Amino acid sequence: SSKKSLNTIFTYNHSRAVRGCVLSHNGRVLSSLSYDDTILLVNDIDSPTQQVLIKHNNNTGRWLTPFKPCLYPHEPQPIVLVGSMDRPRAIDLVSFPTTSTPSTSGNRPRVASLASSLVHKLHDNDQNFRAVTSIHDVHSAHHLIAGINNSGHVSLWKSSL
Repeated sequence: SSKKSLNTIFTYNHSRAVRGCVLSHNGRVLSSLSYDDTILLVNDIDSPTQQVLIKHNNNTGRWLTPFKPCLYPHEPQPIVLVGSMDRPRAIDLVSFPTTSTPSTSGNRPRVASLASSLVHKLHDNDQNFRAVTSIHDVHSAHHLIAGINNSGHVSLWKSSL
């Protein structure tokens, strides 16, 4: 029998439980989401300078499904979709920030605010979309975003990004 060895190429430890993780189809982009109210976004897993830790309210409480990150594949830069606890109810699309605090310790990601990382906030001012959606998926060929929650609510968005 032949044994194949696995090599660790990237590690990061959130300070609290991780509630979701997604890896791009090409294996280069990674995002994780934690109860420490952060979203980790790694643009190139081989380059420590391509990491950012985005502050985001991930506290869904005990009655909502925990947020899971989802990659949006239709843009050249990595974009992560995640549910939002804000009102009006929305889906946050975040990416590498325009400004961030530089990392002070080696390979640790730089820290950024949600405001500097927000690409778009999908919402309709509570006209039809009134639920917090925790889990999302994106159509691979069309700009369609689906969101669901644990009460059975399904939302479908056609993105104009």
